[in-house]
Parts: sequence; C-alpha cells; structure tokens
Amino acid sequence: MIDTELPTAPSTSPVARGFAACLASVLEVPVADLPLPAGGLPQALGAWRSWLAGRGFGLVPIVDPTGFQWAGWWLAVVQTSDTELATVAFGTPPGIVLSPQDPALLGRATAELPITVAYAVASLDPVLRPATVAPDLHGTVEALAIARAAEAPMQVLEVAFARAGRGLDGDRYADGAGTFSSRGDRRPGYDLTLIAAEVLDEPAAAGHAVDFRRHAAQRSDPWHRRQRPRGPPLPHRRRALRRAALVRTVRPPRPAQRP
Repeated sequence: MIDTELPTAPSTSPVARGFAACLASVLEVPVADLPLPAGGLPQALGAWRSWLAGRGFGLVPIVDPTGFQWAGWWLAVVQTSDTELATVAFGTPPGIVLSPQDPALLGRATAELPITVAYAVASLDPVLRPATVAPDLHGTVEALAIARAAEAPMQVLEVAFARAGRGLDGDRYADGAGTFSSRGDRRPGYDLTLIAAEVLDEPAAAGHAVDFRRHAAQRSDPWHRRQRPRGPPLPHRRRALRRAALVRTVRPPRPAQRP
C-alpha cells in the first residue's frame, strides 16, 4: 500500500474519487493511471473492472463485509449520516487503515461500521507460483508500551514482562480486552501487536506527538526493508528487554491507529 491523493475530477462523485485513491493505494500505482469516468461509483467500478481484467485482476464483491475475515487489503464503502466514504481495510480482525475522504475513520473496526459495499482485488489466475526463499528478518525493538484499557493513553515502559499466550503484564490484551483479542470461536486474535518504527519517524521529526497504539515499535535492519526517507530516531527510544522473548508474527508490522 502506498500514499495517494484524492484525484481531481469535478464530474466524478466524491465516493468514486475516494475509491480511486484507495484502489491506487492497494495496487501501488499512481492514481492518475486509473480510468475515472464521469458519474458515480457504479460507472467507475465498470471502468476499473475492465482496466484490471487487462492486467490479470478483478474486483470481487464481498457479501458480508462486517463479518469478513481476511489478512489482506480490501476496499469498503462506509455510509455516514450525509455521505459515503471509500476506505481500505486490513487485518484479522480488520480495521480501517486508509480513509482519504475522512481520516476520522482510521483505526475503526469494520465490524462496527455501516458498510454498504466492499470488494477485494483478486488475481484471475489462481495458479500457485513456487515460493521464493525470503531472508531472515532482523531488527531492534525501540519501544514497548501498554494501555490498561481500549482508548486509554499508551504508557511507554523501560521493562515489560511477556506472558505466553496472554501478552504483556498490565495491558488490556492480557485481559482479553484488546481490539485484536480473541473472541473465542467467532474469530482468532493476537496477544501482541507491532508497528514498524520507520513509519513513526516522519511525524516525530515534524514535532507531532506519537501515540502508536501498539505494544512494540520495531525497526528492521536497512537491508531487510524497503528504503524510504528517514528522520531522526524516535524520541522515546528505550532499551526495553531485560530478557529475550520469542514472538511469532503472522504478517509484517503495519502503521495503524487501532485502540
């Protein structure tokens, strides 16, 4: 996923322009490369389906978006009191990670939102390709943090104690009360959440307060990550681990603002 801007197209509806920004972000292409016909979202979806088909992809409708569980990107249109907003959701359980029309939706759980339509971008060729051997990932934990409850301020710690199968002592996840906590048979969950420290450099360098809503800020070694502009180190860097802990991750840490 890449950063994109809302396209300028006065004859196209706001939700179609927002959806174009979301689709371009997921595809990692300039938004100007997407066709953007005049009219509303149905006209734009028809144009994008044809455009994607020529590149071996399609837009698959999601029948039950509020109950959808998939550890990948997908696009959802959220109905508010006066308009429709295009968003990108990610994760299991999923939350909003991009909302170009209204950033206030960032971090909201999709299960709590009035989603009218949703789509996943899928390949038209389901053939499994041979997996490439990925290098081992190495990095440094720069900060550890907990919050006693959802929406409570994050508390950065010098030392954190991890409990297998539970999380960090004193944190809402250790009590099963986190956004990504397990909900029994209804959905899987996690005990520890991560964020890439690199994504915090820019707001920190600009003087903005950083509340990253994750347990650990992890910085990868330079040869193991996609290069991007770097600011100064995080102001709250900590030597946080007194004893090593083995953490199993199911996907790379992503920027997020979930409670």
